[in-house]
Amino acid sequence: SHELTINGLAALEVISAQVSEDPASGKQSEIAIQSVYIQYGGIIYVFHGVTLPADKTTYKSYFDKTMRGFRELKDQSKINVLPERIKIVKVPKTGTLGQALLALGVTTDHHRELAILNGMDVTDQVKEGLSIKILTKT
Repeated sequence: SHELTINGLAALEVISAQVSEDPASGKQSEIAIQSVYIQYGGIIYVFHGVTLPADKTTYKSYFDKTMRGFRELKDQSKINVLPERIKIVKVPKTGTLGQALLALGVTTDHHRELAILNGMDVTDQVKEGLSIKILTKT
């Protein structure tokens, strides 16, 4: 382990390995772990990168980029985001779920997730007046 500074914050990096043994076969397996602990605002945040030992060097740059990219968020457009809420609405006209979502102003890039939220496929038929769930920020 070694102490370091990440974007002006005190941090500690620990490289370790975990070895486990299958009780039935006696076969051992190992994983490599890169952990970074970062102190920020009185809280210690931890990031773990886990891989097979043979892939350690392949993934180290990805782990480093994520872990060493930690810093205080100052972008107001990301801080002041409103949560999405589920809203129950009535289908305006008989057709497919996708057509109903379009009629309700839902862009096509959100149709699949809303189909899942409603337990349907985008192509499923829905009748006028049926209650469905959409997401809204209001």
